[in-house]
Amino acid sequence: MLVVTELKRFGRNYREIYQEWYHITKEIGADIKVTSMPILDTSQSKELLGQVITDVVLAVLAYMADEDWSERRELQRQGIAVAKKDGVHLGRPKVEFPEEWEEHYKMWKARIITAREAMERMGLKKDSFYRLVKKYESEKNNSRD
Repeated sequence: MLVVTELKRFGRNYREIYQEWYHITKEIGADIKVTSMPILDTSQSKELLGQVITDVVLAVLAYMADEDWSERRELQRQGIAVAKKDGVHLGRPKVEFPEEWEEHYKMWKARIITAREAMERMGLKKDSFYRLVKKYESEKNNSRD
């Protein structure tokens, strides 16, 4: 017996939900109980009519879950488009070079301090430090050309 809180746990769209349900109930032969929908409890209805009703309810609810997911994705896409149009920056905040970047970068490159020490002194995380190193070195190389 597999107990889940909601049908959406089986997948993001109709096909995924239905395939997972079929695999568990038909191929493995296990029962499923969806606690938020008592009608979706395969252990309660073993006769043919009960199985047909469960399959029909599953198909309808899986379709509704698929539509709900699609609608949320579309609303998200529309919200992102509006935000971009309004000039809102989405994602991580951009990391800028700290004031003391040149000094610490040169010390790190000269092996006077470790990368960890440079990060700590400038208050940078590892990913941010190496992203800035890459950007700095790229800008430096481009200015030579």
